[in-house]
Amino acid sequence: MEHAVADHRFSDEDLTALLDALRARAEADPGNPGLIACWPAVPAELMAVACGLLARRGHAVRPISVVLWDRERTRDGWTVGSPPDDAASR
Repeated sequence: MEHAVADHRFSDEDLTALLDALRARAEADPGNPGLIACWPAVPAELMAVACGLLARRGHAVRPISVVLWDRERTRDGWTVGSPPDDAASR
């Protein structure tokens, strides 16, 4: 199946694996649902490109801050799903 948006850096299998990994992370850790990379196909420096392709294909991926292991620092990452409803957090 061909997609209207193509990027030859990623195969369909790479993008499917990334989407699966994003979904698994969001389900496994809803408090910190983002990924920084999805090795080996999508290193950190290419996550924005790959996630942008997923978004243009209609998937609900979005940037998010990822809390690092020390719980003090964050890095830019990506997650899948709708952003939390701000009205619900008030």
